[in-house]
Amino acid sequence: MLALLALGGVLIFSFDYPGGNTSGAPEPADRRPSWFAQQTSTLLRYFPKNSSGVELRIDFVSSNLSDWQAAATSASSGGSINNGLLRPSGLRIWTDSRRLADYRFQFEGRIENTSVKWAIRADDHRNYYATKVMLSRHSSSSATELVRFSMIGGKETRRVRLPLPISLDDKAFYNYEVRATGDRFITIVGGRVVDTFRNPRLRTGGVGFFSEGSERASIRWAKVSTDDDFVEKLRGFLTFGLILPPME
Repeated sequence: MLALLALGGVLIFSFDYPGGNTSGAPEPADRRPSWFAQQTSTLLRYFPKNSSGVELRIDFVSSNLSDWQAAATSASSGGSINNGLLRPSGLRIWTDSRRLADYRFQFEGRIENTSVKWAIRADDHRNYYATKVMLSRHSSSSATELVRFSMIGGKETRRVRLPLPISLDDKAFYNYEVRATGDRFITIVGGRVVDTFRNPRLRTGGVGFFSEGSERASIRWAKVSTDDDFVEKLRGFLTFGLILPPME
């Protein structure tokens, strides 16, 4: 109760915080997250957490693909593991994650050629949300883009292509994270929020990796975690609305 009152105090105090923007002009992009966002994130650290959630973790040094389901028509083209790294090809869905609804999907990956690509809310190989982060090279420079779409009944819909305000090195591994809460989805790359969207179509479904054509990526490990406690649900709401920094 004291923590809730403290949070209320932060909410009220933030409206007339003297360091805020009082000019009425738009906040520059580099001012995010706001003072209020940072203070709220710090305050949430003091809430007690329960341990009712689920955590699935896999590293590809000591694991194989037996828990990753390939499409029945392409069982031989669902990727391979070499030198402790998963190299996806056809979509494989992590079987133990298929019945989950709200979760955090995290992995460490490297783009080797063009893009790294994943699926969430994947109940099967015909229904899922797909995202890829890709490097588009132009002469001596490169641009980073995000492409996402929905696969519903085996048909692609809602393709969106966005430039990203980050630079990626195709020789380096980065941490990727997706937070799925109800119909809200947040994508984080290298600790930075790069995309948010809403889609109510798919309410449950697991995670997976895949690639197409000449795309190549390497995945070092992956994790899916859920937490049903009040703190995580509150944090998920605030993160979507205010773009709070991630709390480890």
